[in-house]
Amino acid sequence: MRIFWCLALFFTTLLSFGQTQFEKGYFILNNGDSLNCYIKNTDWKYNPDKFKYKFSADDEIRTHGLEDISAFGVEKKFRYEKHLVSIDISDDRTNLLTYDKNPKLEFQTLFLNVLIQGDVTLYEFKKGNTVRFFYRINQEVPTQFIYKRYFVDTEEGVKIAENYFFHQQIYNDLSSEDISEKMIRNTDYNEKDLIKICNLYNKQGNNNIIRRRSSGKTEKFFHLNIKPGAKLTSLTFEDLFNDDPHIEFDKKILLTFGIEAEYILPFNNSKWSVFKEPTYQNYQNSVQANYFETKNGPQYTLLHINYSSIEIPIGVRYYAYLSDTSKLFWNTSLAFPDISMRNAKI
Repeated sequence: MRIFWCLALFFTTLLSFGQTQFEKGYFILNNGDSLNCYIKNTDWKYNPDKFKYKFSADDEIRTHGLEDISAFGVEKKFRYEKHLVSIDISDDRTNLLTYDKNPKLEFQTLFLNVLIQGDVTLYEFKKGNTVRFFYRINQEVPTQFIYKRYFVDTEEGVKIAENYFFHQQIYNDLSSEDISEKMIRNTDYNEKDLIKICNLYNKQGNNNIIRRRSSGKTEKFFHLNIKPGAKLTSLTFEDLFNDDPHIEFDKKILLTFGIEAEYILPFNNSKWSVFKEPTYQNYQNSVQANYFETKNGPQYTLLHINYSSIEIPIGVRYYAYLSDTSKLFWNTSLAFPDISMRNAKI
């Protein structure tokens, strides 16, 4: 029991170190007043409708929501602005598509994530499986870039068609000598392509991108690592034709070789990841076993085992950042039964 509580205290301490930090930021009230504060940056996966903040390091934690403010952010990392917009609420899941090519628009007040700020400002909204992009020219109301998938009947059966009306919106509202018709036709409905279009319109390059990763560096979401290792292994063999059916091989240090594929989940400040680590291992050992009894005494035989297998653990990893250059992590994983190689012999 004492060991349990020591471990619990240890992991609680790690979690306290790894908590998302309050960062120096600001929020703007509905009347236009701007206040400096410390905002809890949770690197939201979906657009929030509220956020936590405090005015000093030892201040109590407070909360603001859509009804209170018009914008909040942390310089060079993120900015959310409140806008009343007309948003397409059509379901994007394939099994819930309809035969209507037109968007199903509804007015909603939302915090929009600012991706680009300039003569044209680009916004993003994410919620569940819904991803919508908006653009705002000068101080106009943000307008959604319209893209929608829908069903159509064809001679070959029901197929999925796509409404690319946002191409026409780009042509009508963001045309410039740097944006050709071919470029517009090749623009997909994603953050990367729309940022490129808006940057060309603003003619200021990537300096207009507001969102940044916390480190200020390009985040790598996929890691591939070689993982050599060793573990202490023993083997018990049961032979039903033996007078002493339980044959136990001695413990032996087993060298292993694995390749870990890790994907960093792109939210919550990259603290969570999922990984798979196929690991090859080969166990060879010998033991002298009492195979059967005779009138002259026990008869021994030498048993040799050569067993190769691949273990494939799949798990989740949590990182606790102690500083910008150091971090701790711990895993939980599920190891599936080993895949036995064909050369296993006894």
